[in-house]
Amino acid sequence: MSKIFSNWFKVDLHIHTDCSNVTKTNDYDGEFNLSTLKEKLVENEVKLFSLTDHNIINAECYKEYYQSWNEGDPVLIIGCEFDIEVLQDDGSLRTYHTLLIFDDSSIAMVDELSGLIEKHFTDKGINPVDRKLTVDEIFQLFGKYHFFYIPHAGGHKNIIDGYKKANITKAQEMVLLMESAHEKVKEKHREKHRQGFDKLKNPDFRNRKDEAFINFSDNHDCSVYPKPKSGAEHEFYCLKGEPSFETLRFAFIDPESRIKKQSDVDRITNVKKHITAIDIKGVENITDNLIQLSPNMNVIIGGASSGKSLLFNMIGEKIQASKRDFTKYGKNSENVKIKASNSNTFQPNLPFNVDEVVYINQGDIVRFFEKGDLRKLVNDSGKDEEFTQLKTKLNNQKRDYIEELELFKNQFDRFNSSWKKDFILREDDISNMLSDKFHFIQVDQTISEYDFEDKYELLQDITENVEEFKNENFFDINAEELTLIEKFEELIINKNRLLQHKEKIFDAKINFLEKVSTIVNNKNDELESSSRAKSEAFKRKSVLVVSCSNIFSEANTFNEHSKCLEDYNYSNQEKLELNESVVLVLEVEKKKESRNYIINCLNQGNTDETIYQNFLKLVKDNDGLKDYGTYTESRLLQKLKKESEEILNQFEDLNNYLDYGDNGNSKNKSPGYNAEMYLKTILEQDTCNLVMIDQPEDNLGNTFKNEDLINLLRDYKFKKQIILVTHNPSIVVYGDAESIILAQNTQGQISYQQLVLENKDYQKQIIDNLDGGKVIFDMRSRKYNIKKLLNS
Repeated sequence: MSKIFSNWFKVDLHIHTDCSNVTKTNDYDGEFNLSTLKEKLVENEVKLFSLTDHNIINAECYKEYYQSWNEGDPVLIIGCEFDIEVLQDDGSLRTYHTLLIFDDSSIAMVDELSGLIEKHFTDKGINPVDRKLTVDEIFQLFGKYHFFYIPHAGGHKNIIDGYKKANITKAQEMVLLMESAHEKVKEKHREKHRQGFDKLKNPDFRNRKDEAFINFSDNHDCSVYPKPKSGAEHEFYCLKGEPSFETLRFAFIDPESRIKKQSDVDRITNVKKHITAIDIKGVENITDNLIQLSPNMNVIIGGASSGKSLLFNMIGEKIQASKRDFTKYGKNSENVKIKASNSNTFQPNLPFNVDEVVYINQGDIVRFFEKGDLRKLVNDSGKDEEFTQLKTKLNNQKRDYIEELELFKNQFDRFNSSWKKDFILREDDISNMLSDKFHFIQVDQTISEYDFEDKYELLQDITENVEEFKNENFFDINAEELTLIEKFEELIINKNRLLQHKEKIFDAKINFLEKVSTIVNNKNDELESSSRAKSEAFKRKSVLVVSCSNIFSEANTFNEHSKCLEDYNYSNQEKLELNESVVLVLEVEKKKESRNYIINCLNQGNTDETIYQNFLKLVKDNDGLKDYGTYTESRLLQKLKKESEEILNQFEDLNNYLDYGDNGNSKNKSPGYNAEMYLKTILEQDTCNLVMIDQPEDNLGNTFKNEDLINLLRDYKFKKQIILVTHNPSIVVYGDAESIILAQNTQGQISYQQLVLENKDYQKQIIDNLDGGKVIFDMRSRKYNIKKLLNS
């Protein structure tokens, strides 16, 4: 199945025949045979070539090829390699070599150009081996023809050396005035040449990488083709399009997109899984059609209601994209088949994984930002798992906040309970304590307590870890080390015995003090009534002291916890990097101080006072809880949660926005600006194989459409398949779309036609179906500021 989109093909416009021996003694190696060369060209898949001998055209060879040419054979375009003579400042002459490639492939033009060259040198009496031309003579001889001027810019006889001690401006003007490329330039030297020739360019083009560099074989022996005369291995260069002069013109206008080494072409054409074709059959009001898709950029164009979005959604239906909306057209696509790059057959459906496809309907992007939910962006960026983790992390903080409220409520309960104790010391108790009666007083029972269970557990853990360590072969324990371990184990055993001994002593002390307390109480009970009254009075005093101590302790603890909520910052954010320039922020936004929610639980809440001061009022009057009447422990927690609902809901419904670094964030940007950043983000993400967007130019700024978006598409179309519906000529022309699908609606019957930019027959159709398309085509073709040069 032949490709009907701009595809890559090998080109070689610098091949010699033995006719070069006429003008350069012994220039050709071996014997030239046109059939052999053709076999080599076919074998190497060269689609466009030229026979460029030194200062002469091998007319007979051209004619023989044209007469035997069949459809599918490599296309031969007329060319010649000339020695260009340059006058130096000291009066001497230096030459460089350049190719002239003419816009013709006919026997008549071969005879015309060959006769012109021969007549020029014959009239001047110049011997074949002495043939040279000046730039002025090039203009005089070939001014009426359309041709490309491709000088050597590196290697043997190059244009830089030819003008090094002469007027380099002349070389620059010549290259700028003629549609040209440079040949035989090492990649490391290209920028130097580009900077030199850029000096005279119009500022609109000065910073564009539009100087074309390309290498041809310069083969001098067809039997070893494609090796050059030096015998080194030749790396082919490829052009994108069809083998024609117009394709050359497009390549020299836009070399960045249309000229690449074979190794680079291999890399960009072996893209990830993509759609290769859709076979439309049996769909009502749609003409049957087989549409082939480029692995790079495909654009669907056409007038209003022509069926652009219909085809877009039909493809979405076939790949089962989650957001496709083919049902709205009321058509049956059952007989429509689709083919993948990794399959030899058409299939009813071609499902992609969720993270492999970005599918955006018309207007989706702006609506997406207007709603403020960026989850789809996360999905399109292939960051779902990281997003879920960060969201869970923030959601867990809701639990932390609820725990803080529970701790606050529990501490208040203890404080409130302490407040309700009896703090009365009766007059009789004071009299009894001051009487001269005797009674037995309790022994101070203060004794340091130990958690023996923890200590036993510690020793048990050490024992188990030592045993595991000793049996681990990884550590290569030797006999001496094993002895140390055994001694340590003995130490642990001894410490375990010591712990048991201390526990027995502690238990004995406790038992002794309990018995003493019992004896003292029994003895006091045996005393006369006055003495017993004194003993009871001292007991009540002890209880009062403990109660007073507790209420101050609980009040202090409650105050400290109140301070925690006083300063509690529930706001937080987590960041997810979507690409090197865009970060998604998940945020719990602080709308009001948490203390205000706490204080609002009370009838007499006053935000000018602290939480502690406010809740002292509830301690004094348990009816101060708003909306709940009398205070209970459960009601306080309910009220705290109810008043804090705004905070708790934010942990569930997280605020999210894009952080653009120095360029602000999506919260304070227009939907249009955010849409631009969104497109940039999804094009840059790695997991995606296919990007489908219906009219990406909608709601985008002109600067972004005509510059940033174009650059993004030009870059990422070689990394993933792109399918766009568009009416914007910049996207199609400057984006250098590989495949253009024209949708047409003729009295309700929809049809699709495939076009390519480099085909002259299609260019008017493309222009007629794009807003301002002619202007864009003209601007793209005007590569150099010729008027400025001619007037200077």
